[in-house]
Amino acid sequence: MSEPLPFLARLGLNDDADERAVRRAYAKELKQVDQEADPAGFQSLREAYDTALQWLRHRAMARAHAAAAAQAPSELSDATGGGLDVDAAAPSAASAGSAAWHPPATAGPGTAVNPDALGAQPEVDLDALGAAVFADFQRRCQSIVTERPALADAPWQRELRFSLDDPRLINIRARDIFERHVAMLLVDGWQAGHEALLVAAVKVFGWSQDRRRVLSLGRAGGLLDAAIDERATFDLQADELRDAQARLIARLRDDRPPGTRELVADSSLLELLIARYPHWLALITSAPNIVRWRALNAALPGWKRTLSLTRERRSQPARRGGAGVNWVWLLLMGLIFLGRLLSHSGGDAGGSTAPPAAKPGQSYTQQASEQLSQGNTRAAIGQLDLAIRRDPRDHAAYALRAIAHLWNDDAARAQKDLDAAAAINPSTALLFRARGLLEYDQKQYVAAIASFTRSLEMEPDHSFTRLRRAYVYTDDGDYDQALADLTRLIRDDPAMAFPVDRQRIEIAVRQDRRADAVKQAETLLAAYPRNSYAYVFVAQMYRQWQQPRTARAIADRGVAAAPDADLYLYRAQLRPAAEQDGRRQDLAQAVALSKQPSLSTVHQLVRLDLQSRDYHQATVALDKALDNAHGDGERSGLLTLRAIVHSKAGAAAVAQDDYTRARALATTAGQLNNYCWELATWNVNLPAALSACEAALALRPTDAYALDSKAFVLLRLQRYREARAAYDQALAQRPDLPASLFGRGLARLRLGDSTGGQADLRAARTRDAGVDAEFAAMGIKAD
Repeated sequence: MSEPLPFLARLGLNDDADERAVRRAYAKELKQVDQEADPAGFQSLREAYDTALQWLRHRAMARAHAAAAAQAPSELSDATGGGLDVDAAAPSAASAGSAAWHPPATAGPGTAVNPDALGAQPEVDLDALGAAVFADFQRRCQSIVTERPALADAPWQRELRFSLDDPRLINIRARDIFERHVAMLLVDGWQAGHEALLVAAVKVFGWSQDRRRVLSLGRAGGLLDAAIDERATFDLQADELRDAQARLIARLRDDRPPGTRELVADSSLLELLIARYPHWLALITSAPNIVRWRALNAALPGWKRTLSLTRERRSQPARRGGAGVNWVWLLLMGLIFLGRLLSHSGGDAGGSTAPPAAKPGQSYTQQASEQLSQGNTRAAIGQLDLAIRRDPRDHAAYALRAIAHLWNDDAARAQKDLDAAAAINPSTALLFRARGLLEYDQKQYVAAIASFTRSLEMEPDHSFTRLRRAYVYTDDGDYDQALADLTRLIRDDPAMAFPVDRQRIEIAVRQDRRADAVKQAETLLAAYPRNSYAYVFVAQMYRQWQQPRTARAIADRGVAAAPDADLYLYRAQLRPAAEQDGRRQDLAQAVALSKQPSLSTVHQLVRLDLQSRDYHQATVALDKALDNAHGDGERSGLLTLRAIVHSKAGAAAVAQDDYTRARALATTAGQLNNYCWELATWNVNLPAALSACEAALALRPTDAYALDSKAFVLLRLQRYREARAAYDQALAQRPDLPASLFGRGLARLRLGDSTGGQADLRAARTRDAGVDAEFAAMGIKAD
């Protein structure tokens, strides 16, 4: 047997491989590549995969054409499928092994022209007709970049369709020539607006549906085919990651040189874009600017460089009191290690680590695992639906989908999937891991510990599971066992140093070992001086101890050491109500340091505008934020706030439209609770607020914060007995929740229970010295 082609050899395949074998080989090799640590290795693998698929399609197309037109000569001509050559500042023209099909010179319609068919005697130059229509198209498009349509590709679609309606393109050959000119325009280097032209051309010419058609465009077709695939992969990412990448791509179209902070923050993301989307990137942004950024980054002195965790974090508007720092870190570490959920998950009770045989749905499951690691639960559920449809006995897909449902606030579906997974294979590490996550979410600590322990018996070195068990031990009050898990974790996986150190501080705080906690906190800040999370966590510790000045001092240190949008946002939250100017200045800095302000930043700015009754400015800010919003949860929150602004401004009809749209987009328990709480906070549309709280509790009946929100709405409505009962339910879940204690105290006072009411108020003030001010800001006082 002859040596396989290089791109097939990279995948471990021979020349007789089919498309299914290529995809399976790629999925297998992808597991061995760390995309973040080895972007060059990933790019090499992806190029081999793309080239192999193109080679297979070209081969199949050539065979089909030869069979259909045996009398006509056929030819295969080399065509490139290369990507972005950032060193040459232009698309590469060399991708080994890529061949594209060209229509035969004497076979296609319009090639040998029948003059009678055109209504004229002389032979018509169809190439010239296609070129002339294209020249007219270019002239008409010169003003498109100044248009501001609702959809950026709309004017390009308009002009493309206008051209295709031109009588000069009545012949198929002339239309093909025009299409080829458009394709060549796209691949000859990005120009202003071409990112939208690409979207329009894909829609108008149907390139994403007809791969054979796009590949028939020769070299340009090969590039476009790869770019279409890469764009589809880009769209599968979580909103947060996709938005960060899209903002950088848009920035690269701007010729302004980047500043030092911008280089440091975005250069690693740029390298990732080049590795993952080389063809698409070459078509939608400026290659010379990419070259310039890389050169500036290479020349940047080492002392200016900083290493930090991912800077682009969407900070959702937390329900008041609903997201302590511990939960922020649980989510962060969960996402970091969720990508390992499938590792060693196919073994039986004996814990075999041998790689399982490939199954029909395995590629979907792998994609879902990657999407979950990015926090994209809905996309992951869609992939796992496909996996289960293809293989109804895929127990790993059921278990992973259970986790996705759980993190999408749907515990009922999670339980159903766990039952299905257990019915197929009741003894896998992944099943027990998923079961432990659900039990932990439902505060069934004993059961969660048992499930995580079973999972660790099968996979003792699984960091995600051991960290989660340490969290459960901590919440259950078994600090010795939690510390033992953390000691084992840092020994087996030194990369876990930060979450381990953080959790040890959390345990010291819970044990009221303040001196130890302070000492460990200073050690944490010394070890991670550029990590904004560290400063926020330590500041929160002091805030919990009723030491607001020290908390503020820690935030000030963080701002000085590592200016960060989240640190400015947090410092704004620490400022007392009297420091309105200082709060606004901090929020302005948060905006300046963000490519796109977080939802929390927008919320706080709008709150300041509402307090000063500057409804116009608040509306402008919300309109702009909605233009850039992604995801139903974010749009629901912004629409809710805009509805409140309209209500306060007296525009009831407009407000109702936003209320309706916001409520329709709120589908998870968290989104419904946020909707309820926002309305209750501003004392508007309380019946709708109560309905949303009830809907949230239907999904999560024991959620302490949804119960607290419902109780607060009832307190607003002066339904004091019902409010007290709801507060009782909330405190049964979280006995130390200051807002619930304070709210129940108010309800008791209104019901004539002075002794019980004052006891609740004292307990609330002991836990949070600022609780009176918090309620007063909402127009409710204890006296």
